[in-house]
Amino acid sequence: MSDTIRFILPCHVFTGKKNISLTQNWYRNAHFYEINKVKQSYWPIQSAPFHAEKIAIHYVLHLKNNQRTDLMNWLTIADKFFADWLVGRGYISDDGVKQIPLLSGSVDISGANPETFITADVEILERRTA
Repeated sequence: MSDTIRFILPCHVFTGKKNISLTQNWYRNAHFYEINKVKQSYWPIQSAPFHAEKIAIHYVLHLKNNQRTDLMNWLTIADKFFADWLVGRGYISDDGVKQIPLLSGSVDISGANPETFITADVEILERRTA
């Protein structure tokens, strides 16, 4: 039996006076200094720490309204920042395909959310042995 842990990921990060939308469009045009600064400000809301050899992640983009958007524009950056965050916290040893062999994503377009955010359900496929 596997465990699943839910994380809430930000879609926006405030740095100074800027509200940055964490999308592929921003990432493509941002200077590496700004990307590193934003990455340091990136803090998912977590439910419980874990240590795993192998995980699967399912992302859901929850939209606050029925806006027109590109799902992968949001999920590519969420995955990049979140996987790096998981490694940085020691939850997984690396963010390569051996540690994360399965990724999936979907969208909640109900418009019933107070803000746009992403949930990441992390399924532990194989626990790390001490």
